[in-house]
Formats: sequence, structure tokens, C-alpha cells
Amino acid sequence: MSISSWLKSNDTPVLVAGAILFALIFIAFFPPFYASIDEHEYVKNAHLVASSGSLETPNNTQYCWSKPLENGNYISGYPIGKSISLIPFLPLPFEWVFLSGLLIHLINFFILASIFKKMGLPSTYAFLYLIFPAFVWESRTLYSELLIRVNPSGGSVTQRFINNTCPVSCQR
Repeated sequence: MSISSWLKSNDTPVLVAGAILFALIFIAFFPPFYASIDEHEYVKNAHLVASSGSLETPNNTQYCWSKPLENGNYISGYPIGKSISLIPFLPLPFEWVFLSGLLIHLINFFILASIFKKMGLPSTYAFLYLIFPAFVWESRTLYSELLIRVNPSGGSVTQRFINNTCPVSCQR
């Protein structure tokens, strides 16, 4: 049995071990603080939504970039999607909010591995995604790019498992 065929048939332990190793290295070296205004705004939006159920605030100093409303309040100029995904991390210590990127990155990794497996490719090819420098950097930040990748890839996997078909884009 060749290494390639063994990896194709027994890839789950390899994928899990790789994900655990990545997570341990990530946790050992990630800086637990935001480095940009965008990240600050996502966390601030999450706090406002969790505490008041709204993004409106009478104090414009709560935002780095805000828009005035007709009622005299202010609202963030940033979209709310990423902020909502941060809300479950708010009751935890502040530094843990930055582990949300790791969680999303690992979800994307396993979704991509399942797509490769369904296409008849070695699912271990997903390691190329896991260690790609731009995605590793994004997983350290609170930017929304990694979260955006979950929706199309997750939808593709769901469609394939429900219909057991391959969209035109992946047919050979």
C-alpha cells in the first residue's frame, strides 16, 4: 500500500493530529490583543449588542468610526456579522475572544478536507489551507474574512451530503 492510498483511507487521525498541533502552536504564540481599529470595532459592537441589544449609543467616543443618527445617537460604521460571532466569547476572559479566529480557521480546515474527500482527492490537501500564511495571519485577527469562507464552503458540503451529487464546478 502506498503512502498516498493509506492517507486517503486513514486520513481522519492525521487531520485531527495536525489540527491539534496547529492549535497548540497557535495558542503558544498568538498575541491576545487587537492590533487595528477594525478589530476594536468588532469587539465593541459585540459588547454593545450583548449588553443593550443595539448598536446605538449616545456617546460617540465609544466608536473609533461612527455615523450620527437623526435621533442624536451614534452607530458603528462596521457591519455586525463578525461581531455577532464574537458574542459567545464575551463571558470568557478578554484574551479568549482572539481564539474565535482559531476556531473558525479549524472549522474551515475540516470543511475543506471533507470537500476534498468527496471529490476523491486526499483530504490531507487541506493542510495547505491550514498553514497558508495569509490564512494563519487572518486566524490571529478578528477580521471577517475567515468567517465569510465558512458559508460558501459549508453550503457546498451540505448540498453534496444531502443530494450526494457534485456541482458542475467539481465534476471531472
